[in-house]
Amino acid sequence: MENKRITNIEDISTKEYTNCVFINLNIEDLVFYNIKFSKCSFINCKLDNVDFVSCIFYNCDFISNKYIENSWYDNYGKNLRFIGALPNFIKENTFLNLEVIE
Repeated sequence: MENKRITNIEDISTKEYTNCVFINLNIEDLVFYNIKFSKCSFINCKLDNVDFVSCIFYNCDFISNKYIENSWYDNYGKNLRFIGALPNFIKENTFLNLEVIE
């Protein structure tokens, strides 16, 4: 999926996202498994009990999101930017085998 502004959780149904903007989503109890995000932005989203498993993130921005009890397992990221309340992001999340390269 390319060049799409995603504002509804029902729009999330593919395995690859390019140039997409996820904005103002309230995502709860969802698993993103084996999904590739390239040049995507998550803006003002609430991610509650969301798991990112075996995902790939290239040139993605995470801006002003609220992260609650999320898990990041076996993911790979390159050129990621996390902007906003990072202490909560780190404190309230679980990271296993997450590789981030700048």
